[in-house]
Amino acid sequence: MSDIYDTIIVGAGPAGMMAGISAKKEDNNVLILEKNSSAGVKLLLTGKERCNVTTTKTTNEIVEAFGPTGKFLYGSLSRFSNKDVINFFETRGVELKEERGKRIFPKSDNSRDILNCLLNELIRSKVKTFYNATVISIKKENDIFTIISINAIYKARNLIITTGGVSYPETGSSGDGYKFAKTFGHKIITPMPALTPLITNDKNVTTLSGLSLKNVNISFSSTNKVFVKEFGEMLFTHRGISGPIVLKCSRLVYEHINVGKRVTCRIDMKPKLDEKILKRRIINEINNEPKKEYKNYFPALIGEFKGSSPL
Repeated sequence: MSDIYDTIIVGAGPAGMMAGISAKKEDNNVLILEKNSSAGVKLLLTGKERCNVTTTKTTNEIVEAFGPTGKFLYGSLSRFSNKDVINFFETRGVELKEERGKRIFPKSDNSRDILNCLLNELIRSKVKTFYNATVISIKKENDIFTIISINAIYKARNLIITTGGVSYPETGSSGDGYKFAKTFGHKIITPMPALTPLITNDKNVTTLSGLSLKNVNISFSSTNKVFVKEFGEMLFTHRGISGPIVLKCSRLVYEHINVGKRVTCRIDMKPKLDEKILKRRIINEINNEPKKEYKNYFPALIGEFKGSSPL
């Protein structure tokens, strides 16, 4: 292709689509190249297909959640904050709601509403998007980027790489961006897992797959010292544990495991119930139905494992 675009964006996930919307002006031409056959593949899966759009937490709270290196977010959040994200979607007709943990979801509980909003805005802004356009290599000569894909060659004055990390290769996040960044001399810090489910080899845990818990405390410790704890919702999977509070703890858990430390997880399913009251409840249940098997007392004791409200 002989035309030179003002801006080319590699990757049509949420970041790529927002970059395209932001980069488009009346007198410039913007192109997004996407390796998949459609945009926002991973977006549709987020938040159990409901899409956790953003948070209502303060800027400081968001930065603190990323640990010591989180300060780099101040610049971005000062230009386009979480409040701006909420305003972006609501002014375009997407109703949002706030849930426990200051999480924002579409009121419809359908992630496709978020994707459709972004796609409609790309169309309105006249941003071109080419699909099945896997980028093989990128080079720069005389301030012009040459982007070589499997089916064409594109040129641009500006390049934005929004290919994601290596979190979910099946959706397109396979680490392409790291390769492209290295081409231009960028230093790549070794990626570490975060906001991810945790895997265990304990088969007793995996037999609980599908079980959801609400209003519980979870804590992780190493060398008998708790290093992170959270309150909220979690669930058991066929490989371990997941859910909002597990995802929030996962980065610190991995950091300890990565340096060879053994990590122990403790779940308090009734954190608002002190030990004396719990013992009394157990005794009452046994006295009321003494012929029950012990395991059959649990549904009543912990609210069918759902705990609609803490005691």
